[in-house]
Amino acid sequence: MLHPKAWAMTRTRKKLEEYFIPHLKVFLESEFEVEAELDAEQVDNPDTLFTIGEKRVAIELSQFPDKYIIHEFHKKIEKPQNGEQLFCVQKVFPFEPHRWVHQALVKKTARLPNYRKNVEADEYWLALHAHSEHTDWPMSQPEQEERRRLEYYLMKFGAQSGTTFDRVIYFYRDGSVAKLTGYGECPLTKLSSALESGYPSVSSFSIYLTLEVPAEGDPERFLEFSDVDFEQKVIEPNDTHWRTLAPDIRQRTLDILVNVSSTEAVFQFLINGKKYNPIKCSTRKYAGSEMDAAILVEGDLNEFKLQGSF
Repeated sequence: MLHPKAWAMTRTRKKLEEYFIPHLKVFLESEFEVEAELDAEQVDNPDTLFTIGEKRVAIELSQFPDKYIIHEFHKKIEKPQNGEQLFCVQKVFPFEPHRWVHQALVKKTARLPNYRKNVEADEYWLALHAHSEHTDWPMSQPEQEERRRLEYYLMKFGAQSGTTFDRVIYFYRDGSVAKLTGYGECPLTKLSSALESGYPSVSSFSIYLTLEVPAEGDPERFLEFSDVDFEQKVIEPNDTHWRTLAPDIRQRTLDILVNVSSTEAVFQFLINGKKYNPIKCSTRKYAGSEMDAAILVEGDLNEFKLQGSF
């Protein structure tokens, strides 16, 4: 049987964890005003160990939202069997960071005795983050100050459930930090959001589009799909009270414009009449034949951005 330290040395740190290491170092140095040194051998249970002056701080990383939300978010829709050229699904996800924080605390606090057994440290922290180094979905962007304030209050409210970690923080992809425990009391004593119109939600569009690509030398084609019809799939919230309510879904209209030639396809999306940056892809290997495109329109409470896979 491997000693815990030996086990840690056999595992390499995940790419997503590596992304947050320099952010953790910068934050620790700003908090303690002393250089932080990473223990490169400590990569699991807990995920990181820093020495800051005379203090040793062990940090476990944990991502949210729940895996079932992320799985559903990335799940591609199947090619329509009825021969439809265009098929679209709007997925509606609950926006409940208070529940995501609570669930992470319950799960990780139960493992804290093992972290203490594996690594001797002065403090043990939990650092939460979103599911990708490429996007903070469904959390806010840096310029969305009001939105971040809402998220902060919700996350800090969720952290009131209690934990034996010395500190709990949330890391945004840009390095910004929300301090959830160990930094004063939560301003909310009761979650009393105005839910008359339903609980907060975020949406994404999953689009499947089949194109006839012109043969080499043929003129390009222009396709326009106006006010696209879409199915709606609502992902149930974890909050038991919210389950008794309907989601507050921002009404969307979706228009799709496509220019396709034997070398390139350009997809332009308009959501509620607003144009978003187009997606481009090569069509060279499909010239003179059909090409299938699976496109994810990734949204939050205020904005949308596009990703494509072909």
